[in-house]
Amino acid sequence: LEDGTIVWIADYITPATPSQPTNPNETVDLFAHITYAGSDNIRIGGNGKTFTASLTDANGTEKTMTAIWTVTPNDYITTSQDGNSLLIKCDDEDLDGETIEISVMDEYSGFSTSIEITLSVF
Repeated sequence: LEDGTIVWIADYITPATPSQPTNPNETVDLFAHITYAGSDNIRIGGNGKTFTASLTDANGTEKTMTAIWTVTPNDYITTSQDGNSLLIKCDDEDLDGETIEISVMDEYSGFSTSIEITLSVF
């Protein structure tokens, strides 16, 4: 206080930070989504395709998300992440017709989803 008196708060405990991601409320259903423009393919040799992750509750209200992306197989594509968006490119024309699986998981809640996309020369 202004007169120099010290005020003590009894039983104050510093809040702990969780060490791993947890679902804050296991009774709440959340849904992970992957959206993209156009068809369900990535044009080989093109500018690539951007995929965006989002997380919503059962009412469709968007929730905060930290996306962790996985692309399988990933040995012949290049990726670039920007926030919850992922740009995927492929330049190998021999892979025409091949399919990749794109998965995203929310780092905090663990909710996830995946889609399959075809690599195409056309």
